[in-house]
Amino acid sequence: MLKAAFLHDTDSTFPGCAELFGKAILEVSMQHGVYAVYDNLTDFGKTKALIHESDFVIVNNTVKCKYVLQLIDFLVHCGKPYVKWEHDYNFCTKRTAICFVDRKVKGCCDRERFTAYRKLFAHAKLSVFASPKHYELHREIYGEAIQHPFILPPPVDGAHIRLLPKEKNTVCFIGDLRFKKGGNRLIDFANENPHFRIEVYGSNLTGRTLPPNITLKEKRRNTEIHEAVAKAEYLFLQPVWPDPDGRVAAEAFLAGCKTIGNANVGFHSFPFYPTHPEEAREAIRNAPHLFWEKVKEAVHAPEKKVRWKNVLVFKSFGGLGDFLFTIPALHKIAGVSEKVTVCVPNALHGLLKKQLPQYEVQSEDFIKTAHLSDYDKIIDLSNYPSYRGDPHTYKIPFPSYRRIRQHAFRHYLDGVATLHPEIDNACDRFPYLQSSVAPKEIYFTVHPGAGFAAKYWNLWKYGKLIQNLLDLFPHLHCKLILGPNDPKPEELFEIIPERVSIPKGNLEMIADVLAGALFHVGNDSGMTHLAGAFNTPTVTIHGPTGPGTWMSFAEHKELIWGKAGVCNIPCNYDTAINCAHRICLNSVTVERVLKHVLKLLQNILPQQKKFRYIFNPDAQVQPQEDAWIIHSGEKELLIEFSATDEKQWFEMLVKNALQPGYFSESFNALLEVLQENEMLFKVPDLRDSAIQKNKLPKTNMVTKA
Repeated sequence: MLKAAFLHDTDSTFPGCAELFGKAILEVSMQHGVYAVYDNLTDFGKTKALIHESDFVIVNNTVKCKYVLQLIDFLVHCGKPYVKWEHDYNFCTKRTAICFVDRKVKGCCDRERFTAYRKLFAHAKLSVFASPKHYELHREIYGEAIQHPFILPPPVDGAHIRLLPKEKNTVCFIGDLRFKKGGNRLIDFANENPHFRIEVYGSNLTGRTLPPNITLKEKRRNTEIHEAVAKAEYLFLQPVWPDPDGRVAAEAFLAGCKTIGNANVGFHSFPFYPTHPEEAREAIRNAPHLFWEKVKEAVHAPEKKVRWKNVLVFKSFGGLGDFLFTIPALHKIAGVSEKVTVCVPNALHGLLKKQLPQYEVQSEDFIKTAHLSDYDKIIDLSNYPSYRGDPHTYKIPFPSYRRIRQHAFRHYLDGVATLHPEIDNACDRFPYLQSSVAPKEIYFTVHPGAGFAAKYWNLWKYGKLIQNLLDLFPHLHCKLILGPNDPKPEELFEIIPERVSIPKGNLEMIADVLAGALFHVGNDSGMTHLAGAFNTPTVTIHGPTGPGTWMSFAEHKELIWGKAGVCNIPCNYDTAINCAHRICLNSVTVERVLKHVLKLLQNILPQQKKFRYIFNPDAQVQPQEDAWIIHSGEKELLIEFSATDEKQWFEMLVKNALQPGYFSESFNALLEVLQENEMLFKVPDLRDSAIQKNKLPKTNMVTKA
């Protein structure tokens, strides 16, 4: 006798669809030589002990389990074979996947949960789904991660379902009237069809007044529901969400009740619907036995490893930064391949050939003459945020687009993770590029351009920012990055300042310049992303393109998004290029950017004995009688002094003329408060030898997007 741990996050007595199906499965388990132990997932220690002492595991719904992520990680690594029996859409926070039927729904899923359930499916010996439509939607999300799918007909109890004479013009609705279940649609149907008599076995939770032809009945036991469905001429079932199976739809079909349904009913995707009720009855009757046969066969099947031999990867669209976003995905592809050829933009060819020696790096023109038959896998990474892949090309889809708010490089990871069961979408670090060139001076870089002119911050503001930084830090130099299609120096300055230089050379040389910079300031552009790819601290000015998806890779970064709180118009390409006011960028002041540079310097530079206080240039100081009011953004502080020397210290502080020294206890406390509220920055002296020798710590850990 085999022992199985049957994991489900709800008590077995709950009269839900998953629980009724589970009951039908468990009732016949002993007939198949399986002793199944039910665990409702309330005690992690108890659950782990049960898993250890079982031969295999059946994983049902787990989303209500308080330790669900730890449980999934434990299941994947404990070595016990397990079967994933999916009843809903557990990758979705609401378990409804409404975003698949309503494209206006965005950001409805959590990346950590999305990734965890992908891992759960990828390591399952068998993945059981409630209907063909249910499986198709999961495959769209997870692709080849679901290697062993099995579609189980709904194991409803058909013994109590009878064919009874139908009552003309009667409609029944099973359950509470809710938005998700189509309650509003039923009310609209009733208003449009007053000749129908409609009985609802549940409560009205829509908040709408019911028309007179709708009668509310109390909820009934399942056997009574069978009789109600058998007597009614129609069942109304038009869920808003993609209902995985539609248990009531199966019961109505067996009872000869016609369904007023829609495309969201999973049961209607079975091939026996609507013309083969006897075939459906037989499949449903055998479902519990078929379940155990498939489970036992799967848990004893040997593991099979799949590797690609020769892979060609290219990108048919996208700029410099867009290609850098794909590097983590390229490394995942390489992990399951013997050889990978990568076609890169011509401008990037020399740089990436040096930086990615594990690949055969070719220029983008290679794809035009390549013998595609030489490759057993061809992948076009195309360009995010294109949502669906094109079946007539090699383009891949980005299944987490719209659903999960995360960096673009993670969407590329989610895309390639649909192609192979052993490609996971986890990424704890961005694989930073390396430079061996040591800088001879301490400098920062600025790139005022972008591939898309609508992303330019005001050029004269860039010039003023550079001059302000040079005035604040007399030992600091600026290297202005200007390509052939970027703005000209005279658009930033009347006269180029003495400590500003414009490096020349190919992209490899410019990359070394960016890699050696103390920090970089730029728009959302390829140069900014290249600086971030070397883990150079960055300050990025975002306008029409938001920072959540397009932020710098750098561990230390400051993000400025001028659109937040200023403009609520959604930006696509046409909107951005035709925008007359460009307030998302025009509203960003030099003082605001300078503040973020100072904050970055305070965070990235090692603590030194020599430092200076620099007051927030974006703050407004209003003198009052014996007091000052300081405004910065939404913050406001009232400063009052009783001691004359403290007033003098504060006046010098505001003018950036206060030297570090010994102050009163109360004034030191004030300095700490000002720092905590980003009114004041404590910046180490840039003349320090550790900084001059470029000994700043650049770690290889990326801040999670």
